[in-house]
Amino acid sequence: MGAIGSLLAVKLLKTGNNVIGLCRHEHYNVIKNNGIVHEDINGLKELIKCDEKFKVFNNRRDLFNNINGENNIDWILITSKAYSLKDITKEYLNDIIKKITYPNINILLVQNGIGNEEILFKYVKNNYLNVYRAITTHGAYLFQPGFVKHTGIGDIKIGFPKINFSKSKYNKNNFSKEIKIKRELILPLIKEFNNSNLNSIFIDDIDLILWEKIFINVGINALASIYNIKNGELLNNEKYINIIEKAIIEAWLISKRLGIKVEENPKKYLNLTLDVAYKTANNINSMLQDLYKGRKTEIEFINGYISKYGKKLGISTPINDYLTNKIRKLEKSNKYKII
Repeated sequence: MGAIGSLLAVKLLKTGNNVIGLCRHEHYNVIKNNGIVHEDINGLKELIKCDEKFKVFNNRRDLFNNINGENNIDWILITSKAYSLKDITKEYLNDIIKKITYPNINILLVQNGIGNEEILFKYVKNNYLNVYRAITTHGAYLFQPGFVKHTGIGDIKIGFPKINFSKSKYNKNNFSKEIKIKRELILPLIKEFNNSNLNSIFIDDIDLILWEKIFINVGINALASIYNIKNGELLNNEKYINIIEKAIIEAWLISKRLGIKVEENPKKYLNLTLDVAYKTANNINSMLQDLYKGRKTEIEFINGYISKYGKKLGISTPINDYLTNKIRKLEKSNKYKII
């Protein structure tokens, strides 16, 4: 339960759901002892305390003792940084799944990056795993431990990635029928989000949406982080725009080889990226914020993913290789750390 995880927990609680949260550090201590403060988009504050409907934990033992015998875990929402997914899966997920009596295991990944679901299918030992992906443009900020602010209204796009069909029992020839079934399965959760004005919809081809976001991220995040600038400053230098275009073209070539139904001309994705940089001109992107805080970034799930698949598929990705390696060095150097 970071910023987005805390926001979703509060929203689900407000629509009458039971929520079990996994927290860290002082955020856990404050919520456990005093509850969580939610400030909505209009500045109205509300305190939600822990009770039978809302429980938080920060360790395996207490979590597993609490859900022992539970048979009504409908959804597992994972809102961590993408690089934490492997450890979360190995430390918690398999043991939680053993306690679920339903035939299907439904997991919603609310994360940046692509390839995240591959980690679940690699480490989760269950043949009835359904992995959904969610992309949100809602803004959330942990003002302080135990205090989450809803900073921007957006939407939540949810879908069923095609990787499910290559890793499980699904009939690839009945893709449309299976997607319809999976849409029906998640509609109750989407309804709960919408009851809380989170503007959630199901997207049939979530893979395309994930890639469109990756085109934007490979173009903006690493480059702005390397030069320690806000998004809009990328538009003031032709050299930056040239690098952005090359990074996007490399990612576009990978996506086409992987069978993603992208546009035949990558120019659309360059224009989309430049438009996002313009609209978020004053923003410090999340990767640069992580560097300021001395944290690991999600580079391996953005530009690093393009480099990884370039090597696998025999497609040259020199720009994404360069951007990935530069961010790796900045992570180690703590050059930008300010807090």
